[in-house]
Amino acid sequence: MRHVATFTREWLRAPLRTASVVPSSSSLARAMVEGLDLHDTAVLELGPGTGAFTEHLVTMPAGPSRIYTIENNPAFADLMRTRFATVETFTVDACRMRSLLPCSPRSVKAVLCGLPLLSMSLSSVHRIMKSAFELIQDDGEFRCFTYGPRCPIPFAVHERLLIESARVRFCPVNFPPASVYRVFRA
Repeated sequence: MRHVATFTREWLRAPLRTASVVPSSSSLARAMVEGLDLHDTAVLELGPGTGAFTEHLVTMPAGPSRIYTIENNPAFADLMRTRFATVETFTVDACRMRSLLPCSPRSVKAVLCGLPLLSMSLSSVHRIMKSAFELIQDDGEFRCFTYGPRCPIPFAVHERLLIESARVRFCPVNFPPASVYRVFRA
């Protein structure tokens, strides 16, 4: 329950930065990895918050061998370190992830994104996506979710980075209901 209290406190402190009124559900966590073969791979999670997606990853029967998380909020990062000792958590803005991660280019199977992309500047989203795709394997993909009607990554970023996106799942039992998108190289 500590993670719910931490989430509520951080949302009250900075609602736009937290971007949701409640943590993501286990249903959304399952939808985020549905169809991905993550057995014995590296996975990067951006903006894990209280760790709903991370919890799902660490309990998967054939899950990833390495999980890295990037969390800019120190309270959430501390919570992640407490809840998931085997996960490497870095407290840094996702725009600067490449400077800290111990990953080589094209070494990550999937990037799961819990960042509030719609409330970020175009340049920030571009930097995050560029860095993510430098890390993602050729057959890997970026997954994100949104409460809105379309992919949260602006079309200009799609064009610049030569990426495509497709909605893969609608998760009505999450609050608020969310759509999951897969983003991949064109």
